[in-house]
Amino acid sequence: MSESGSENRGLIVVQWSSLHGFALGEGVDPSLEQRLSSAEVHERMEQIARSGPTSSEAHELLPGIHLVGFSQGNDPTSRRQCDVVLSIEQPGSLSLSTGLGQLSPLRELGQWAWDREQDVIRSRDELISTFSEQLSESYEHISLLLFVGRFMNHVTNPLTVMQTVAQEVRRTMKYGWLAMVMLPDRGAAESLAGTSATIGELPCSMYALTKACDEYARAHPADAWTRVVDSSDPIIGSLIETEMLIEPITHCGRTVGMVLCGDKGGRKSDIDSVDIQILDAVADLLGVFHDNLRRHEDQVAMFLGTVGSLTAAIDAKDAYTRGHSERVAWGARELALAIGLDEATAERAHLAGLLHDIGKIGVPETVLTKKGRLTENEFDMIKRHPRIGFDILRGIPSLEDVLPGVLHHHERWDGKGYPTGAAGEEISLFGRILAVADVFDALSSDRAYRKALPREEVLAEIERSSGTHFDPRMARAFLSLDFDRFDELLKVGTGDGTAAQRSAA
Repeated sequence: MSESGSENRGLIVVQWSSLHGFALGEGVDPSLEQRLSSAEVHERMEQIARSGPTSSEAHELLPGIHLVGFSQGNDPTSRRQCDVVLSIEQPGSLSLSTGLGQLSPLRELGQWAWDREQDVIRSRDELISTFSEQLSESYEHISLLLFVGRFMNHVTNPLTVMQTVAQEVRRTMKYGWLAMVMLPDRGAAESLAGTSATIGELPCSMYALTKACDEYARAHPADAWTRVVDSSDPIIGSLIETEMLIEPITHCGRTVGMVLCGDKGGRKSDIDSVDIQILDAVADLLGVFHDNLRRHEDQVAMFLGTVGSLTAAIDAKDAYTRGHSERVAWGARELALAIGLDEATAERAHLAGLLHDIGKIGVPETVLTKKGRLTENEFDMIKRHPRIGFDILRGIPSLEDVLPGVLHHHERWDGKGYPTGAAGEEISLFGRILAVADVFDALSSDRAYRKALPREEVLAEIERSSGTHFDPRMARAFLSLDFDRFDELLKVGTGDGTAAQRSAA
């Protein structure tokens, strides 16, 4: 190919770019350069450059000026620069047909270069697209595992954990349905055993799926397995139509639950090794969560057993107050819920009720069971029990939030209570809650010095003492409670039920 601007029997090779148009070089007729710089020619060249050198015909740019071939330049993706062959009809020059015949090899070379560059571009674009998809999927998978790990550390409701994790796993892995099944009678934590979380439309009923999972766990007792199963599987195959992935959730090497998913969608419809690895990691995280939950439940059970032993020790000292702590705990929990506190706080109020009289361990039995009016000195002994209970329990970190209730349950809204004489909202929240629940049970139960009062008299006394003995908000809310469960507890506590019958009369 000759240099830009050189003439060869009516043909010239010049450069064209979409930014600057034609560059004809030196020795070219200025009138030709002027004619080629028109907007009409530039627009025509843009169209030709976009389509590529795919046609064997010459393109007329202007009368007497034809584009008979071009080769792709240095920027094939944007086609901003080309080497262009023009046929200029001048007297004495070769005819256009003669020029075209001589330029056939050049056009073939340009066509080959164009096709090759387009193949390279397509291959590169496909590679970039595939890499981008894989990178995006890897990011989503890593984000999923981070989310699952962090979420389990912040949520206390295990069923909420399972449902949320199931939703995120199904969304990220693009399965049509996903189920997390915790098997009954397989050693799972009490709060999870027999529960399930499902997302999407299952291929069968939840009952049938759970039954098949239980049978599958018994047939594969070891925890080191992952299964890709289809309709040929002898245990679960009859329930499904497409491939399904099963991953065990384990505790102490034993399968206590399973994660199952099927109807895979997305770019790849077949279950692959990446799916297995991701679900295996999710199941491992669920296994860790379950182990922590199981340990927590064991600790709570041991703690509540200790609390029960302490309250039983108090009841043993005074037969007239048998069951008192349990009934006050019930009243405290129900009142906490009635004033809008959340379930977790209500459970702490319940615990405060169980422990509120623990200080009576330090009060002589002769004083606790005395059947007559207490002397001033004896009453002083009774008034020490909130402080004694506070001192007994304050060395236990897990009871820090219930200690104010133990200390304040005999304080009064008007400041005339004991042991500190606190008034109004100086009294702790649990203290104000327990004050109402404690008096309600005391008036509803037989005591050494009097018989239980009828229910209407007890409630009337609660209402009358609002604003003096009790926080008015607490008194109002307590009067709205349903006391059926209290009466059941009272009947159990009194043995023959006479006090309960009298309180309800």
